[in-house]
Amino acid sequence: MNFDLMIRNGIIFDGSGNPGFKSDIYVSDGKIVKITRLNVEKADEIIDAKGFVVAPGFIDIHQHSDFTLFGCPKCDSYIHQGVTTISVGNCGLSPAPLSDEYKEDLKRYYESFTIGLNMPYSWNSFGEFLDELENLKPGINIWPQIGHCSLRAAVMGFDAARKANEKELEAMSELLEQSMKDGATAMSIGWYAPAYWADTNEIIKLAKIVNKYGGIYTTHLRSSPMGVDEAFKVGETAGIPVEIAHYGFNEPARRGIMEARAKGIEVTYDAYPYCAGSSLLGQFLPYEVYEGGVDAMLEKIKDEKFRDNMKKQAKARGRTWDKNIIAWVPNKNSKKYEGMSIEEAARSEVTDPIDFICELLIENEGNGMHVSMNGRRESYIFNTLQDPNHYIMSDGWGLAPYEPIKRGVIHPRAYGSFPRVLGWYVRECEAIPPQEAIRKMTWGPAQKMGIWDRGLLREGMRADITVFDPDTIIDKATFKEPHQYPVGIEYVILNGKVVIKNGEHTEIRSGKILRRT
Repeated sequence: MNFDLMIRNGIIFDGSGNPGFKSDIYVSDGKIVKITRLNVEKADEIIDAKGFVVAPGFIDIHQHSDFTLFGCPKCDSYIHQGVTTISVGNCGLSPAPLSDEYKEDLKRYYESFTIGLNMPYSWNSFGEFLDELENLKPGINIWPQIGHCSLRAAVMGFDAARKANEKELEAMSELLEQSMKDGATAMSIGWYAPAYWADTNEIIKLAKIVNKYGGIYTTHLRSSPMGVDEAFKVGETAGIPVEIAHYGFNEPARRGIMEARAKGIEVTYDAYPYCAGSSLLGQFLPYEVYEGGVDAMLEKIKDEKFRDNMKKQAKARGRTWDKNIIAWVPNKNSKKYEGMSIEEAARSEVTDPIDFICELLIENEGNGMHVSMNGRRESYIFNTLQDPNHYIMSDGWGLAPYEPIKRGVIHPRAYGSFPRVLGWYVRECEAIPPQEAIRKMTWGPAQKMGIWDRGLLREGMRADITVFDPDTIIDKATFKEPHQYPVGIEYVILNGKVVIKNGEHTEIRSGKILRRT
């Protein structure tokens, strides 16, 4: 028999968490058809993986490339990390569904998330959005969630800083049910407007619909008095699996998850391997200013009384601004601030940091991203990596280190998360063994997401495979120079096609939309 592809002489870490073993892998028609130690077959293409690790393609369980795919369909910064499947629609944020009545409001709110790249919004329903992604021929597999912010905004817009009434909740339920039928895999929630104003009962009702279709519930924890207890309550009441996004790990938190699992709540969490985060510039503002949408927010922050109140609150909390870095702004006159801390930029303009943030948002029509050097210690990352209930993620966007896709001084996690774990935390720090790290970025998240044909190297599974050099793999992206591919990722096979060869992209885009079926 003649196969399409053979990967020989490599050490296979199959994703299960078991130690590596030496064998050859044969691929045909996009699937793994044989794993054997007997090198007796022929193939059209042969990859000699001697000295390399052969692993399932990495699965990023939490990120936001759905907002950049239309400008960067190859998803360069992820496929070069060895990532073959991405979970999108996180934190309650998804580009669909939309309604004619409130479409413009949501487009304005999401301009920061697209980081200035094209997003056509040529759809209303979730199914139409997935059809557009398929027509795009993406260079990566996409696992699509429906975001609660988009769901609520499609029904209520941004004018409702309140609980949904019975009619509105019913309209959301119908829209969610149709989206699940269209192929949504999960529902995410977050602390962004307008979902921030929803009560827990609204989340539970919607989560029950998702559970009916075999989906899961993912949450960017909402702030006090909500948060992790709400996540546990939703999971228990709706009977739905829970995934907690970019969870801040400490010992009480770990005990909380273990206690919830002991009660029968299927809860796990994910975190990125960095001591810094990133979000909208607008996240420095109180949530209530987004009532009415972005334009209403811009009017409110012009008010001196509003700014004075923010200054008093910042002073009372002892707030400093030297660790909040301006990552991206669209206005060319503001570009000089990218890479500067808010404190440094405000000092250069001889103004108060609060006034500077407000004026920067006004100048950029409400858009901009920042990186927060939040002071987490390395022990935080070590503890999460050593917890079996944790998965590895990035929380970034698909970008590339070339124009016109290169954007600002963004968080390096978009380029380096997975190689960073394997190079720094596995090889150099010996925080966890390689088989466990690979499980956390392959079969572990695949199981949670209900992707049963990927994430594991077994005969009959889809041929998503990453081949890397364990002695050289490392991230190169830094906080000052983030637009750098990692090294050590030698080959990436996506649905049976070689898309990364000797570290270079072959220009093949063979990704699939992994609709719920």
